[in-house]
Amino acid sequence: MTQALQAGPTPMDAAIVERVLIHGDLRQLTPAQKVSYYNRVCESVGLNPLTKPFEYIVLNGKETLYAKRDATDQLRKIHNVSVQIVAREVTEDCYVVTARATLPTNRQDESIGAVPISNLRGENRANAMMKCETKAKRRVTLSICGLGMLDETEVDSLNHQLAPLIVTPLPTPTPVTAAPTVAGVQVPPTQSGGDSERRPSGAETAGDAAPSPASMPPGFELIAEVRGPRAGSQGELVMASGESLLFYKAKLKSPAEDWCQRRIPVQLTTKKSASGNRYIDDIHALPQPITDAELDASLPPSADEIPF
Repeated sequence: MTQALQAGPTPMDAAIVERVLIHGDLRQLTPAQKVSYYNRVCESVGLNPLTKPFEYIVLNGKETLYAKRDATDQLRKIHNVSVQIVAREVTEDCYVVTARATLPTNRQDESIGAVPISNLRGENRANAMMKCETKAKRRVTLSICGLGMLDETEVDSLNHQLAPLIVTPLPTPTPVTAAPTVAGVQVPPTQSGGDSERRPSGAETAGDAAPSPASMPPGFELIAEVRGPRAGSQGELVMASGESLLFYKAKLKSPAEDWCQRRIPVQLTTKKSASGNRYIDDIHALPQPITDAELDASLPPSADEIPF
């Protein structure tokens, strides 16, 4: 145990380092490498990794980090950042808040937070306005501290803007003919139409060959469909086995849709609610090799291209 704790950081392949540093994609890192990278990021900005200041999100097909409330609160304390709200206004059905951050050196920066409120009333409108103020404060904190990453409130906004995923239903299995008997010997059954007329699977019709259950590691399976909010949850996953489970964490929806669309096997971590029903607590995808197309992909969008 002592030797394991004292072991150095897990070495990274040069291609993986390029993928992380240049393209901003953390999917190809092993769990040990992700822990090492996470700790290095926290160390570089003076944050305590035990408070989980960052979380992972899959955005535009790339896994990256986003800052939580713990991160911005610690940054304000570490760098003595003073934040002041300088403007509140309603512009074209959006509530806009402008926040100004000031360092002890008198360096200043400003950022806005904006949320749509045209269709909101009562408590929902009040919550949206408070969220807007929080968004402005956190964005200006990250900006003045030199961290060009998404804030937790921005991630929630992006999750609400994701288009619903359309999943092709799984095809009906080809019927198997009864095994005939010839001279008292049973002939092995064959599928109707022969191998040349075999019905393609849903993944093959989409252009990607989905892994067969026999080729997947134990505990992994495919997501057949991602459904919208239901019974107070953030959504529902329908697995290829036919089992349906709810999930309550908003951050699970985006990666689940991505892995469902790309037919990547996943492993579910489930818990039981107070009523005894199982629900999804976390999802882990089977690591995939880097393809040439991914290596040639364009750089992540700049801050101006992300819809805040």
